[in-house]
Amino acid sequence: KTVGQLERHLADLSDANPETVARSLQCLRLCRLGMRDLVSASVGLTAKYLESEPELGVCLVKCQEVTEAFAKALCFNKCQQHRKCRRVLQTLNSCAEELRVFQIPLQALRVGEGEEGMDPEALQRLRTELSISACVRWLCCLSHRVALRQLLLGFDLELYQSGEYLMVYWYCERLLAGQIS
Repeated sequence: KTVGQLERHLADLSDANPETVARSLQCLRLCRLGMRDLVSASVGLTAKYLESEPELGVCLVKCQEVTEAFAKALCFNKCQQHRKCRRVLQTLNSCAEELRVFQIPLQALRVGEGEEGMDPEALQRLRTELSISACVRWLCCLSHRVALRQLLLGFDLELYQSGEYLMVYWYCERLLAGQIS
């Protein structure tokens, strides 16, 4: 399974508008679910590789925290989801900023050198930086999905006036375009 599949499952469950007991049971099941493997599969890197370096371990933990917060938010009713999505977006922003601190600029590495010309430490640092970049891109894509979910919940909750529809549709289109690119 991936985070996207879990998100679709929870969104479908939420759209079915289940009773409080069903939501609570779903939240309990989420607590027992191993997010580590789910997140690593979604990022496209193995959990063992992400735990091999301290910086990558931090990436995995940050991605897990955000995924758990978003999954738990989807277990609530639509009004509470809308509020909790805002908190998840704030958490996503802070996590992405923390992970960017670990990145080294790719321009600092020699462009002309192939892997065989690099010393092993620089090669390992390059692989670590690229892995952190993959995690940051994944967090960015997740933030687009969370923001889109929050906007679409606004329609269900009738938060927008008819004059605001154009701006909301434009923003939804920007988020979808960001997910594609």
